[in-house]
Amino acid sequence: MRDESRNRPMAPRGFGAPRELVTRRAFLAGGAGVFASACAGRPFRRTTSASPFAGDFDLLHSRLAADYCFFDQKQTDWRAVGDLFRPKADEVPDAKAFMVLAEEVLETLYDPHTHLGSNRSDSWRLPPFDVWAEWQGSRAVITEVRRRSRAENAGVTAGQEAISINGIAIRTAVERRMPKFLRKPDPLAEQWALLSVLAGRHDDRRVLSTRAPGDDRAVERQLEDGRAAAGHSGGFEARWLRPGLAYMHFSSFSDPELVGLFDRSLEDFRAAHALLMDVRDNSGGDTAVALPILGRLVAERRQYAWMAKRQGLGLSARWPEFIQSRGPWTFTRKVVVTVNHWSESMAEGVAMALSSIGRARVVGTTMAGLGAGVRRFHLPTSGLDVQYSAEPIYQLSGHSRSDFVPEVVIRMEGASESGVDPILAAAIAEMDI
Repeated sequence: MRDESRNRPMAPRGFGAPRELVTRRAFLAGGAGVFASACAGRPFRRTTSASPFAGDFDLLHSRLAADYCFFDQKQTDWRAVGDLFRPKADEVPDAKAFMVLAEEVLETLYDPHTHLGSNRSDSWRLPPFDVWAEWQGSRAVITEVRRRSRAENAGVTAGQEAISINGIAIRTAVERRMPKFLRKPDPLAEQWALLSVLAGRHDDRRVLSTRAPGDDRAVERQLEDGRAAAGHSGGFEARWLRPGLAYMHFSSFSDPELVGLFDRSLEDFRAAHALLMDVRDNSGGDTAVALPILGRLVAERRQYAWMAKRQGLGLSARWPEFIQSRGPWTFTRKVVVTVNHWSESMAEGVAMALSSIGRARVVGTTMAGLGAGVRRFHLPTSGLDVQYSAEPIYQLSGHSRSDFVPEVVIRMEGASESGVDPILAAAIAEMDI
């Protein structure tokens, strides 16, 4: 398993449309050890069912019980999930109702990398959508807004406090959205719930009330429904930022043709003194695309990560992952990688890999925090596909990929008012050319 893609294009809304796969920061943390008893011991209660969808539920629950890789980090009582939802599966009348149930089941894991491959028009979006916020004491403070998004167009900026969403106080909305069946409180679950209520549902016309620092007034901001616009319109962009400084932006690492595009652009930039690789707003992709690109930046085979997988009640021994040198020549000059909270999955892997081997410095915010490679399986009766976190990925230091922090951390407060892209400015300064 090497596919780490999280994002797919949205089809028209409605039952059965491919789910929008955007993301988000460290909801996940990998680690070896013994898994919680929620996955061991007696199975959940099964009954003879007249519903043909009960078999899909059994497959969904048992497959994750056997293969999901973060039960040692989650507080989810997975057996209790089965005990509650299995009787409901016995009564499911149709595929649409089963999708509702399956979404509720997967949400108990509060993992944006684990989800159905399709959605209804009223499904919750996968967090984060276009606003990143964090708890600072009792306040939900916005720390980044996705570039060129509907939230940015509505005047939402980093530094503002989120007061309410659709007329509901943020704290109340988060409490209602908290994952069920937690054995004990988990700050990661609360963070997931915060980003989820800010993301809203696909058919929502979100009204977000915010308050600027030092201002007692709350301002209502209309955030129209629809997909947030990405910071870049194309899948790949390559240009000179200034003499000697080459720039490449990657919207994803999903298209196999990207390797050829990169090679041709690198040939054009052969005389560059430095290369800036921008993986902000990058939806992820596949190592089969990303690793050949990284292979043009190393002169020899280099280990860049450790991986593991479920093995019984724990995780397997970790194995090394490598970058293979590739191409007629190697770009050996300075490289800087820019990231943000919407650098997802494989984009996180690219930044972490180049940093871990000392080949690049990373500039930006923390990233989406998707700490595993994924697997997928099919539910035959409902026709649904399920993606789940399967293989935790670790930095060479042994820490989870989701814990990766850029060498140069940028705070986004005040960025909108200044009109300057602080991440890009800091990256250029790192080039020192």
